[in-house]
Amino acid sequence: MSMKKVSARTTLRDILYDRSFETDRKLELRDLRGVLEARVIVDPSRVKSWEEVSVCLSLRSLGKLPIDLSFVAHEGPMMDLAVSGPDSDEMVYPPPNPPMISRPGPPYAIGLTLMPEGEIFHEAEWVAARYAWILDAGSPVPIPLRGYNSAVRPVGPLAPGRYMIRVNAMLHYAGYGIEDPVGLLNIVE
Repeated sequence: MSMKKVSARTTLRDILYDRSFETDRKLELRDLRGVLEARVIVDPSRVKSWEEVSVCLSLRSLGKLPIDLSFVAHEGPMMDLAVSGPDSDEMVYPPPNPPMISRPGPPYAIGLTLMPEGEIFHEAEWVAARYAWILDAGSPVPIPLRGYNSAVRPVGPLAPGRYMIRVNAMLHYAGYGIEDPVGLLNIVE
C-alpha cells in the first residue's frame, strides 16, 4: 500500500481529518537530520505583554528525495503549546482557545510521504499573557494544556524577558533524530 503524498504546503489539520492518510504500514524511524526541518516560528518575535502572536509549527522537506513520516492520530487534542520563561523553566500555561487540533474517533496510524518542497504546518494565535486554570462547580476538570475554554482565564501580564515556545505534537522528533523545535519570544516593557 503506497502512502499519500504531500507535495505542497498542507495543514496538519487537513492531514488529521483526511482518513486517506490512515495506514497499517509499519514505518521504520530513521535519522532525518539535514533532510527534514522542524521549526517553530513566532511572529512577531518581540511584543509587549497582552499582545497577540502567531505560533507556527513547520515540518519541511529539505532534501531531493521523498521522506516517509508516521505518527499516531488519537482522540482529543492533537496539538498544544508549552511556554516557559523568562530565562527559566517556569511554565506559562496558554489557553486552549482557539482549540488546538482535535479529532474524534479511535486512534489510528498516519503515514505520509513528504515530497521535496513539501511542508506540513500548524498555526495558532496566542495572547502573550499569564493564564490560570479556573475551576467552578459547573465546569469539567481540565487537563493542563488540553483543557476547556471556560476553564482558562488570563490573570496578568508576562514579565519582560525571553520566553521559549514549544508546539507539542504527535510526531516523536527524537525518533527521527531531530531536535525538539523551539520558538523564541521576547516580551518588552
